Amino acid sequence: MLLAILLGHSLGIVYATGIFVGYCLTATIRYRLSVVSIPSVWLVGTGIMFGAIVSFARYFGIGAAAMGFYFPFYVDPFQVSVLKSISPFAANPSIATTLSSIVDKNGISGWWLTFAMPALGIVTYRFRQSRLNYNIMLWLILGLTIVACFCIILFLPIKLDGLSLRSAFIANFRYGFGLSILILLFVISSARICIDAFSTHLEQRRVSPIFNVCAAVLLTMAIHEESKVDWTDYSHIYNDIFLTRRAACDLAVNRKPRDTLIDDANMFYVCPIPMTNVYSQKGTQITGVEGEKNIATALDAQQIDAVVFYHSPTWWSGTRLYRYLKAHWVLAYSVSDRAETFLRP
Repeated sequence: MLLAILLGHSLGIVYATGIFVGYCLTATIRYRLSVVSIPSVWLVGTGIMFGAIVSFARYFGIGAAAMGFYFPFYVDPFQVSVLKSISPFAANPSIATTLSSIVDKNGISGWWLTFAMPALGIVTYRFRQSRLNYNIMLWLILGLTIVACFCIILFLPIKLDGLSLRSAFIANFRYGFGLSILILLFVISSARICIDAFSTHLEQRRVSPIFNVCAAVLLTMAIHEESKVDWTDYSHIYNDIFLTRRAACDLAVNRKPRDTLIDDANMFYVCPIPMTNVYSQKGTQITGVEGEKNIATALDAQQIDAVVFYHSPTWWSGTRLYRYLKAHWVLAYSVSDRAETFLRP
């Protein structure tokens, strides 16, 4: 999952930087100043960042916006006004709002502290005695990586597509999946440190099995709290969505258009005809023009014979393109004031 985040999205660079910081700080804690003379530390750290930067560049290379949002391609004043009325795009959220949103959307609860706090005490004690084994090193890497990621998200004053990292992590709950995985691994590592620390002592009193059972129960409860599954059957909803997209597409297919303008990338999976996403540089050459004559010229220039809007009327009802299509093209399909198919007359 973390590898997919790192290689599949521009925000992977946030996680890569966090891992780089966590790894290098742990190596510094372990080896002190002599870390500068250890080639493996620099090779691993450089490899992580190089992979992230290459992925970041490739993501831009496919023509995507910096974070994959559509709003950089909103060039019609109506869509811009709708966007500004929707949180979190309207303003940069506070630190507290960002933290509570990430915690809530990723199901992070107090159960995570069951092992993390005792493990912190054990690690501190071992550190003072200079007894840092593999388990403690892994715990430090995970913990420092999590802290570094949160610091980057909360405090780094950069914007991609004009959106701060705080706003991005609130706007799309999937961006926080990497954090939830890191924290889960951190909890498991904390449990292992606690068990290792107490097992030897408890074996002398013949209660080690009892302790291990209790530890397993607590860890299971913690994981269960984080992974509650909603068993509600949503298949009929997704089936209706698919059928709506398919019905909107079928009319366009029958027309055998030279090209079709769409506003929903999912149409690429259900509609076997040439299509152009309106939220792209090519699409803005149509949505960005003013005047009916210029709109008609732009549609002709790109050989658009059909337009399928799935997010109508919320994002389209007041746009220049939508008004032109309603006035001059044929509305061939419309359902629940949502999906609409316009065909060239």
